[in-house]
Amino acid sequence: MILTAFRRLLYAASLALGASALLFGILDSGLLGDPAIREAGKHATAESLNSARFRLGQLEIVEYAEVPGGTDTQHDRLDYGSLIQIYDANGLTRAWAQPASPLLRFARQTGALFSFRFGDNRFGRPILDTLSRRGLVSAQLALPAFALSTLIALGLAIWAVARGPIAERRMIGLAALVMSISGVVWILLLRYIFATQLQWFPLRGLSPLPVFIWVSLAIWPDWLLYRAIVATEAQRPHLQAARARGIPARTIWLKHLLPNILPPILTQVALALPFLFLGSLLLERAFDIPGLGSFIVQAIGDHDHASLRAVTFIAALAYLAASWLADIAAAFADPRSRKEAS
Repeated sequence: MILTAFRRLLYAASLALGASALLFGILDSGLLGDPAIREAGKHATAESLNSARFRLGQLEIVEYAEVPGGTDTQHDRLDYGSLIQIYDANGLTRAWAQPASPLLRFARQTGALFSFRFGDNRFGRPILDTLSRRGLVSAQLALPAFALSTLIALGLAIWAVARGPIAERRMIGLAALVMSISGVVWILLLRYIFATQLQWFPLRGLSPLPVFIWVSLAIWPDWLLYRAIVATEAQRPHLQAARARGIPARTIWLKHLLPNILPPILTQVALALPFLFLGSLLLERAFDIPGLGSFIVQAIGDHDHASLRAVTFIAALAYLAASWLADIAAAFADPRSRKEAS
């Protein structure tokens, strides 16, 4: 058991390191262009570009000074003509720097990510505080909506399979009808009906209406998945034999079918949890909810690489944690998984 836990920990650490390397290659290596130019703008001055490069970690401080020169040996050894000046808000020299090597930048970025030192965004606001505040708002929307949609979809899947092929075909048709129309259309339509016309809910901010819309749209793809799982398990030979022996249907569903469908459903639920903290992009934009979904859109528009790097790294860690949670949940629901893991 200890060896298995150590292997999983080592595997998670390697994946997190790979995620950090991928982020560095996409956002900081220059593969998509100079990130300093994207942050400061194409028409930025040399001073603004150098300040942006310093914020992005592309420059390594050699000496903090307002005026070059000095009497000690370090000043004598420095070649200020080859160094880059970093200016403060008053236009005075803040420091002298030189380009940092890619390996050093990657090591510093990885260390900062693993210690959750995300720094400030391009507007000087602490990223970790912003993520915590907006993540709480997104959780207030996502967690109840996800729980309700999962329970309703699972209940409808069991009901449809128990009722027979006619109920299944009707539910499949209804799911196809709902899913064939864009989610944007449903959000705008339901917001217009319940918030504008009936005025039961406010047009902006967090309210039961975004949760209701989330549940109304999310239950159908989940229902299709759960219905397939339940229908496949219901056709197992041992369940058909139980029906032939005259065992009550309630006993068959509760004691034989439900325990067997729990592992795949728990796995699907656990793996979906990391994406909940990202919130719902469409709902947050439609109802002006200050969650993580709108924050990511804003970070993309502002070319805020530090914020995007932090969000992506946290999402990768959350997915790794969810995969562990899925394994634990499957082992708890199915003793055979525990034996295989041990």
